[in-house]
Amino acid sequence: MAAAAQSPAPATPVQRWRLPPDVRMLAQMGGNREALRLIEAEIGKCDAARTANAVPDDNCLDLLITATTLAQRVRDGVRATELARRAVAAAERALPPGHLDRALARRLLASTLVQTPDAALVEYRAALALYRAADSNAQDNVIDDMVNLLNAHARYGEAEPLLRDMLDRTLARRGAAHPEVGAALTNLAINLSAQRREDEAHPLLVRALAIYEGALPPNHPHIAVLLVNVGASLIALRRPQEAVPVLRRALALREANLRTGHPDIAVALGALANALTAAGDVTGAEGALRRALDIRRAAYRTGSPAIANGIVSLAYNLGKQGRDAEAVALYREARTIYAAAYPPGHPYRINGDWSLAAALLKAGTDLAEARSHFREAGRNAAARIATHRDYGAGAVREAESWRNIFAGQAKVAWVLTPRQLPDSAQ
Repeated sequence: MAAAAQSPAPATPVQRWRLPPDVRMLAQMGGNREALRLIEAEIGKCDAARTANAVPDDNCLDLLITATTLAQRVRDGVRATELARRAVAAAERALPPGHLDRALARRLLASTLVQTPDAALVEYRAALALYRAADSNAQDNVIDDMVNLLNAHARYGEAEPLLRDMLDRTLARRGAAHPEVGAALTNLAINLSAQRREDEAHPLLVRALAIYEGALPPNHPHIAVLLVNVGASLIALRRPQEAVPVLRRALALREANLRTGHPDIAVALGALANALTAAGDVTGAEGALRRALDIRRAAYRTGSPAIANGIVSLAYNLGKQGRDAEAVALYREARTIYAAAYPPGHPYRINGDWSLAAALLKAGTDLAEARSHFREAGRNAAARIATHRDYGAGAVREAESWRNIFAGQAKVAWVLTPRQLPDSAQ
């Protein structure tokens, strides 16, 4: 009886089919489309040789990985996903279960699936499990990818445990006073702020600031960034008087260390203006907001959400001054930008509809339009609340954050509904 045929052992990286030198040169020079054409021809040769000579299934793996990256660079998402799936299949056929090239292929496939986040997360989690089992530092990069994906879809609650894990790992690796711990604390605090949990976020920011001030030069840009975050947190906690000096210091650091017109100066100006507005100095805030918006318009492409953020801040300030017509015009512009930049359920998109609706209601103009925007914001807010598995603390926070939308719906409906006076009053 003949012995069963055995699969060839996996190829080591040095045994795998090598990238043609022309591909490397073209990619370095930006000729990604031609490089992709050449490498796909090389994959064909590799596949033919593998079939003819019974060489390992992962012999073409490096070619597939590089081709996937090139397809992403030329924005051919369909081709990138196809190549990445082939890389995953080759790695899983040929490599042992814990081999880290399996994780690499999974992570690469996930990066091609970001438009379908649930599918991407399946692949990221598979890659992360492999890196964790090997105690590889590459798991940090996968966590970053997952957090960025979740943030892009405003799924902050799902990102939180990943950020806590990153903080714990960084503490164990670096010690409590290292700047990397400050960065991990800041990222977690920003996530908690996005979940409207400012009372938990603020102490983390203060702790991170102490780490930076102890470990970095006094004018280091990380300190200025963190001062802005601390100030914004104080505003959210309704402590704007405390936020003003913190944010003036942040602005001074930014202006001393950045070129005139740098977008980060606009961020500091906007944060300071928000604190002044919250503290009651609305006219003092207007000049800072206009300067910040001018910087943003010059620094970013037309239609950038960064511009819309500045517009909303100025519109809110003008509304506080009773300049409703000016505020409405700005809110319209911001809503248009948000609607083009984000999916319907994104918080910025919801806020764009709600802010415009509230401004129209306050101004007493276009009330039918206000009702339409309130309804759109309400539908999307309700859909976000419904994503929670139960009506626990997260769902309660989500509902509370959108309560003004539902209150606004009731107000505008009341104004628009014809009412009859009782007979005794006629």
